Amino acid sequence: MLDTFNVTRDTGVRRYGRYRTRDLILAEYDRMAAAGLRPGTPLVEGWNHASTLVPPPGRGPRHPAP
Repeated sequence: MLDTFNVTRDTGVRRYGRYRTRDLILAEYDRMAAAGLRPGTPLVEGWNHASTLVPPPGRGPRHPAP
């Protein structure tokens, strides 16, 4: 599926020498699987998942912390 995004793939290969976006997405899936995420098991920030995004989702300048 990810190989259908030609521009993203080509840009990543040109900049990083590899399809970096695909590698990052697959690494995140591996992290979620290692945390025990399965269908029917929710992903809960701080319990079975910790975002690697900075700032974390929902905490950026457009979304102040509750």
